[in-house]
Amino acid sequence: MPPENFNLSPDAEGDGWALYFGGPDMAPRRLRDILEAYVGSQPAGAAIDWLAYYFRDRALARALGAATARGVVVRVLIEGRPRRRDANEAAARLLAEEIGEGLRRRAGAGAPIGALRGRLHAKLYAFSHPRPCVFIGSFNPSGDAPEARPDIVDEIGDQDRGHNLLLRIDEPALVEGLVRHARALWAEGGARPLRRFSPEQNAPLRGRVGDIYFYPRLRPGVAGKALAGDAAAEAWGAISHMKGGFARRLEAFARAGGRARLLVHDTERRVPAASIERLRKAGAEIARYARADRLPMHAKFLLIRRGPEKTAFLGSLNYNRNSLWLNDEILLASRDPRLFDALAARFEAMAGEAAMPAP
Repeated sequence: MPPENFNLSPDAEGDGWALYFGGPDMAPRRLRDILEAYVGSQPAGAAIDWLAYYFRDRALARALGAATARGVVVRVLIEGRPRRRDANEAAARLLAEEIGEGLRRRAGAGAPIGALRGRLHAKLYAFSHPRPCVFIGSFNPSGDAPEARPDIVDEIGDQDRGHNLLLRIDEPALVEGLVRHARALWAEGGARPLRRFSPEQNAPLRGRVGDIYFYPRLRPGVAGKALAGDAAAEAWGAISHMKGGFARRLEAFARAGGRARLLVHDTERRVPAASIERLRKAGAEIARYARADRLPMHAKFLLIRRGPEKTAFLGSLNYNRNSLWLNDEILLASRDPRLFDALAARFEAMAGEAAMPAP
């Protein structure tokens, strides 16, 4: 259960949205506590829809089971073959006991076809009561307490204590579209390679909060295209994974005179040193986020400003080939200035931890 006197207040909020951060400066396990509080608040007849790449939190699994027992309809889809293959096993066994047929695991086909099906990397947590809402962002419930497998946390990173975020969306049109998408994925119970060609997959959901894009899609370069343009633009990015074409887009942006400031993960696998070197030569300011306690920077947001126009991109999307072309992902593009400013302030706080020069 969340700790007593747990504070559900968001770090920022606006018309149809509320933003929650996790990180070393926040209460440990804050984001999963928020999710557990919402699970516990659902009455009989309510519905919970849940998509996650990693799910290791057995207390959350039991909370979903308790919700099922009191008459809540619970649908959970998790990745069946994550990069760390055994990461989800203990919680998945418990979920199978607790919610029965409500649990489905997305499993691709074997090689070589499986490699083209990608993975379920989207993070989505939807609740029907007291007012329908959906959380999206970068957070997976990938920790456990007590932690029985520290070797897994060492490999995938402590998302309960590292930098992360969840955005709660309350705008009805976006909530309905996100829930519809989650239920379609759950109903399939696995990968559908031809989904990228369907009209519903490629048509963004449009609302006051912003536009939501589902991946895989035929034209995945939504954020990359926003980098094209005049040299007066500025870009900030807290990017946990980046390589390939998107790194080249940022390089071209910096060479054209745009100002780029980037915080990236501290591992070579997620962000290669060669990409960092090229970006620095192009004029970008870039720093690896690294701490002695190895808490990760798992946040994923990009901010672009051209004069008075501000655009924020956030969600589950990594800026690499698999996320852009293969995985099930969710990306929000928002022009809400309050959301942009809240993310910009968070970027500066993280940049201060990484000893990155102030603008």
